[in-house]
Amino acid sequence: MRLDYTIPPVPNHLALRSCKIVGLVLFLWILGHIGWQDVFRELRNVEGDMLLLSCIPLILQYVIRALRWHLIVRTAGLQPTFRESWKLFNIGAFLAMITPAKIGELGRAVDLHRQGLNGPTAFALSLIDRIADIIVIAVLATLGIRTLFGTTAMFTVIAIGVALLVTTVLLWKATRKHREGVRWLRELSDLTTGRMVLLLLATTTVGWMCYFWWGIILTRSLGIVIAPFTLIAVLTVTGIVAILPIAPSGLGTRDMALITLLAPHGIAAPRAVALASLMLVTQTLFGTLGAWYWLKTRK
Repeated sequence: MRLDYTIPPVPNHLALRSCKIVGLVLFLWILGHIGWQDVFRELRNVEGDMLLLSCIPLILQYVIRALRWHLIVRTAGLQPTFRESWKLFNIGAFLAMITPAKIGELGRAVDLHRQGLNGPTAFALSLIDRIADIIVIAVLATLGIRTLFGTTAMFTVIAIGVALLVTTVLLWKATRKHREGVRWLRELSDLTTGRMVLLLLATTTVGWMCYFWWGIILTRSLGIVIAPFTLIAVLTVTGIVAILPIAPSGLGTRDMALITLLAPHGIAAPRAVALASLMLVTQTLFGTLGAWYWLKTRK
């Protein structure tokens, strides 16, 4: 499988470039408001051993997500080795890191199309990979909202979710004839067999467990002690907020979410921003592997 990966044209639009600026401005405003000196003081007190230990679950998360992508691509009929899928996954992860809302991940479809896979199917594969995350994180977020905001808030979210689900199902049935003429929608259905759905949900769940493990270790490295279930709820909601198309890699949005969600538990804003910074830095370091693959293939 030949890798010839380039950033698709969508991330170059002016609106998305503006989103990067908004995130940076938000981050600088937060630093100026709470005092960047206090944030650096917190970072200087990080336990190095714990920080190194946090690399283990992050590596496992990358491996599991790459395995999920490998399963999806092979189901579509391509026969890449895991090493090839690993490279393509890391390139997509790097592009997701530098684009708002992680839309760079959809660039994987560009490479699959260049390898001979038709465009609609390639897009469907990228969409399936994203949908798996959405389903699992939606369930976890519902439980997290109960932990953070109470049962009433949870049932409100559930009611909204059920309404959206029912609306989606009704629209899906009502547009059946129209969907039959849309190739990628038809192939999307063909790729979502019962066995495939179970495999995707299983690997996605394990991947998110590694994400929580990583987050828990990072919080411990800063001396933050919170009940595990509460911290998982905070990390879940923060992960969703970080995907908002305001900034790449959740710059600014992740900081604001952690400040807001950790404050009721006695965590000062500088320490919350220090945690967000550690999350950003460690993810960026791992993203350099994808950047290297991308630059190598461009040569």
